Amino acid sequence: PGEAIYAKMVVKKPGLEMDYTMSELDLSYPERYKGVDIPDAYERLILDCIRGDQQHFVRRDELRAAWAIFTPLLHAVDGGGVDMHSYPY
Repeated sequence: PGEAIYAKMVVKKPGLEMDYTMSELDLSYPERYKGVDIPDAYERLILDCIRGDQQHFVRRDELRAAWAIFTPLLHAVDGGGVDMHSYPY
């Protein structure tokens, strides 16, 4: 993926007048950090695995707890036992 943060916003121009202008916040990693080796996302993840760092992974007991919580809810939704609310967007 191309790592970047980019946002456009309307800001007040400096000075006493109430005048506005479009401003950009652009943090494109390859442009900002030229000459720096930026590893891919999975490259870092695999390196963490090799090092034994498990903070980015779900443990077996966490996964079982999540399924214990959500399985009854999913069955209730499938069985029509839960009223679903739609919100307009």
